[in-house]
Amino acid sequence: MRGKGVVLTSVDEEVKMRVDRAGKMTAEITAIDKDHFPLTDYEIVGESGVSYLVEIRSLTEKSNSCSCPDYHVNSLGICKHIQAVLNFIQESSCAPQAEKKRVAIFWDSELEKVVIEHLELHEDI
Repeated sequence: MRGKGVVLTSVDEEVKMRVDRAGKMTAEITAIDKDHFPLTDYEIVGESGVSYLVEIRSLTEKSNSCSCPDYHVNSLGICKHIQAVLNFIQESSCAPQAEKKRVAIFWDSELEKVVIEHLELHEDI
């Protein structure tokens, strides 16, 4: 993809495509554990009525996950559902004054190992 002097790689194009799709989609997004908002699990139901589970571990790193088939095959660390939840978090003004530190244990398919992360939310979201 070329335009305005910018050349995107196919990976960049694929990520941008998912970001664009997320911006256009209509979805119902529910934080499963509101006490840990925004670092929690979310249920997202799109226009098709299919429900997916999105786990947000970071607002800046690609350590989030989604139960959709695209996320599991694209090796990008993102899908339209993750991006839609990140958009929802960014637009939300209802963040409770809850603890901002958590620990996440998950399988990192890129590193091919179990990862233990100490999650800390910075107040400037």
